[in-house]
Amino acid sequence: MSTATATALAAPFPADVIGWKAQAVSKSKDRALAVPYLSARDVMDRLDAVVGVAGWEDEYQQLPGGAVLCRLTVTIDGKRVCKEDVGASEMEDDGGKTKAAFSSALKRAAVKFGIGRYLYAVPKTWVPYDEAKKQLKEIPRLPAWALPAKPVQTSAPAGNGRVEELAPAGNGRVEPTGASILARLRRCEAEMVRAGRCRRGDLIAAAGEWAREHDLPDDPGQWPPAVVWPYALSEELRKFVEAWQLSHAA
Repeated sequence: MSTATATALAAPFPADVIGWKAQAVSKSKDRALAVPYLSARDVMDRLDAVVGVAGWEDEYQQLPGGAVLCRLTVTIDGKRVCKEDVGASEMEDDGGKTKAAFSSALKRAAVKFGIGRYLYAVPKTWVPYDEAKKQLKEIPRLPAWALPAKPVQTSAPAGNGRVEELAPAGNGRVEPTGASILARLRRCEAEMVRAGRCRRGDLIAAAGEWAREHDLPDDPGQWPPAVVWPYALSEELRKFVEAWQLSHAA
């Protein structure tokens, strides 16, 4: 997959596109752990926008127990790439349950192309919850790196006479790469080794464990830009390191 296509597929969605749902409810029933999600229609819109309506196709197979297998095929640089995953639903209504399973399968297959994968890195937040209505009372605010980059204007106009618009990375600097975050993690790990806080390879291994939990390559050097963004920001990297130190404290 070309870098341009991968970046376009994995780019963050506008905040008003992201939905939020309760993953867990407190014992008091007045707070819920909010997690972000995309609708299947948003996934389809992203595919249409990046590879065109004729550039992708999906097929489904219903499995025993109500689960659904989605095979999503996307034409990238003239090559057909197929990825598949299984979706299910916990809904009680049979009609709604089947439809939700199809949508879930499509979204899970699309994540393997990078669509919406960054949402796995968004911190889960406890917010007020309405038990009677079964809905969140407040919507969490997405971190800056999980929002689309705002176009900035250059001082020189483009060839068409208009001012050219460039899209910076989510942190306002040059878009980071997997290789850059891997180098940064190695530098941080080297400092921790010199300070006697860890052994060589520990921090990189911790990043690999996090990646496996989120269906990403073990090697941070292969992470796509949408996943790299939070770790490219110094504050997020500091939190990551501090969490590792706390979990491995003697």
